[in-house]
Amino acid sequence: MRQERRKSQRMFYFSQVSLVTKNSNEELKAITLNISDGGLCLYSYSPLEREVEVEVRSREPSLNKRTGVVRWVQRLTNEVYKVGLMYKPCTT
Repeated sequence: MRQERRKSQRMFYFSQVSLVTKNSNEELKAITLNISDGGLCLYSYSPLEREVEVEVRSREPSLNKRTGVVRWVQRLTNEVYKVGLMYKPCTT
């Protein structure tokens, strides 16, 4: 049996968001699948590379302007990718 490596419990959360890569102003459309204190899983309509830093833009205040790093990408179809995003620590 596979051991669970997640540090935070995941909760189902369905919402449309945009992702902006660190060195680009291009907004990529995505839909969240689940969320936790450490990150989120989403479906993206554009391929993303691992270790790329992105900013999440959302109507949900707790998600808007959160920055994270792409940890994994799984191609589901020619047009849909499942992506794991780990939040970067907030700095003030």
